[in-house]
Amino acid sequence: FSRHAAAKRLEPVNTGIQLPPKLLSQISHELRTPISGISGLIELLQDSSLTDSQRDYTETIDLACTEMQFIANAISDLARIQNDHMELDSRPFDILRVLNAALSNFHIEANRKHIELVIDHDEQLPTLLLGDGTRLENLLYSLFSRLVAYMEQGEMNIHVRPHNSTGDLADGGINIQIRLNGNITNRDDLRAQLEQLKSQQIVDSTWGQLVMQQLLRFMKVSLEIESLTPLG
Repeated sequence: FSRHAAAKRLEPVNTGIQLPPKLLSQISHELRTPISGISGLIELLQDSSLTDSQRDYTETIDLACTEMQFIANAISDLARIQNDHMELDSRPFDILRVLNAALSNFHIEANRKHIELVIDHDEQLPTLLLGDGTRLENLLYSLFSRLVAYMEQGEMNIHVRPHNSTGDLADGGINIQIRLNGNITNRDDLRAQLEQLKSQQIVDSTWGQLVMQQLLRFMKVSLEIESLTPLG
């Protein structure tokens, strides 16, 4: 992402998905109504007197609603991709807030699996960037979801910095490096998923994988895998 990135219209792409874009948009819209209702009730419950167990239950339900919201957003983006009506936004956003918002959805699962989640950044990194912060959060959420699912104990460290040593974002955007330290299960399966995202191949992609691939391509995000061993 660059401070000077411009909103752009996406190029047409053959996604291989057979559902009409209008139907996908309707599904996304219909999902949002019950999600909003449940989220509102959760807020009321959280403001009331609850036991520790009850508060844990409401937090779990709240996270499930958030996941459903990400799914609704992904379906909506898929409809736009199908219909060639999707545009990337270009407005200031707080990169650390976006990272924390995406990662906060996995605290309960990380605690259960004894995974420490850490975010740090270079001092050169400005607080505000220019770009599509909402879709970056959706993209990071999908990526974090895959990584946490394949980890058992250890640490996931997210380090963000300017892509080049000068700190000039207009000359290279930002670099988000994710380090996994600990026990990684089904390493070959995880590598295959990441390699597919990296290669941008659409064949045999799930719809969730497809949306990630297209967002990576349209946002000009480069995904690199430095190494992947059973320990990180």
